[in-house]
Amino acid sequence: KYQVDKGEAASINVALHQKREELEAFQGDTSEVEKNLADATAAHQKAKAELDAAQKTLAGARKTIAEGTNWLATATTDVLDQQQELRATTTASEKAADEVKAAELQKKVAELKKQVDGTRKKADETREQIAKATDLAKKTPAVIAARTKTEQAALAELKKAQQAMEE
Repeated sequence: KYQVDKGEAASINVALHQKREELEAFQGDTSEVEKNLADATAAHQKAKAELDAAQKTLAGARKTIAEGTNWLATATTDVLDQQQELRATTTASEKAADEVKAAELQKKVAELKKQVDGTRKKADETREQIAKATDLAKKTPAVIAARTKTEQAALAELKKAQQAMEE
C-alpha cells in the first residue's frame, strides 16, 4: 500500500507541477494582455487629443477670419469717414482767418491723420492675420482627416485589446 500511495503522490506532484506551469503561463499571458490594453488605451487617448486639437485649431482659424473680416468692413467705413472729416477740417483750416482757429484746426488735422494711419496699420495687420488663418484653415482639414484615421485605428486596437482581456 505504501508503494501505491507513493506512486499516487508522485502522480499528483507531476499533475500539480503541470498545473502550476499552466497557471504561470496564463498569468504571463494576462499580464501581456493587460499591458496591450493599457498601451491601446493610451494610444487612443493621445490620438483623440490630437484630433481635438486640430479641430480647435480649425475653429480658431475660422473665428479669426470671421472677426477680422467684420473688423475690416467696419474699419473701411471708419477710414472713409475719417478721411472725409480730414478733408473738411483741412479745408476749414486753410480758409480760417483767425490764427487761433487755424491752429486748432491744424491740431485736429494732425489727430485725424494719426487716427487714419493707426486704422490703416491695424487693417494691414488684420489682413495678415486673416491670410495666415485662411492658409491654416485650408491645411487643417487634411490634418483632421489624418488624425481621424489615426484615432479610428487606435480605437480599433483598443477594442481588440478589450476583447482579448474579456477572453
